[in-house]
Amino acid sequence: MLLEIFLGPLFVYLALGDKPSNMDILGGLLVLVTLTLHTLWKLHLTRRQRPLK
Repeated sequence: MLLEIFLGPLFVYLALGDKPSNMDILGGLLVLVTLTLHTLWKLHLTRRQRPLK
């Protein structure tokens, strides 16, 4: 995962004082939750398909 996608707005806020809107935060949270759920689902499928020894 590219961290600059998530850390970029934080750096802009810290450097320039440009506060993100509530919709910006909601959109970022939606992307983060979606990526987390996708990763967990892929991990679940990979472990399920692995043959037992």
